[in-house]
Amino acid sequence: SDLPVTSLRPLDSDGQGDGQVAAAEEPSHERQRTLLIFGQELARKCAELRIMALIESARPGTYDDFDFSAKVSDDESEISIEVCQLPEEELRHCPEQRRRAVAAATKCACEVVGQRCLVAGAGHDRAKCQEYLRLVSAAARDPATPVVHDDASRFARDASAEANGLTEDVLAEIEVATGTAILAQGPDALLVLAPE
Repeated sequence: SDLPVTSLRPLDSDGQGDGQVAAAEEPSHERQRTLLIFGQELARKCAELRIMALIESARPGTYDDFDFSAKVSDDESEISIEVCQLPEEELRHCPEQRRRAVAAATKCACEVVGQRCLVAGAGHDRAKCQEYLRLVSAAARDPATPVVHDDASRFARDASAEANGLTEDVLAEIEVATGTAILAQGPDALLVLAPE
């Protein structure tokens, strides 16, 4: 992956970004560097998406014209990146913490790059990730509406669960530790999503 040096924020003497974006200039071949990412394929795709998101936040519009369809393989078992097909309205109900939990539960990576949400994973896993994102969005829009899904387990919870320590932060920690996505279903139930 070619990464122009001008796409990165300069570091100060403490190794911290100073928040200043490098002056806009056309990248020259002398200023471009090749970024090598080592690791398992899905981890590399996840790193690629996060780097793209960081570049896009530093230089808005960098990926506006990028054709992500070229990154989708016809082989369902191959790891690919595709644009999430959820409407923007539905994605608004899926904050970063929820998207990451869903991505982890479905063995995918999910990042917002500019105005698009990108999902990386094998074909079936990407489809499952988008399906779960729809469920998360529906639950966020109307928590009282029950969600029924083959991959879900429903657990009763005491209405005072938050007062007893079962907060959103605790649920997020459980999601990370177990590779699941957990949705509140009204005041008295939790829905745990994980593919079979």
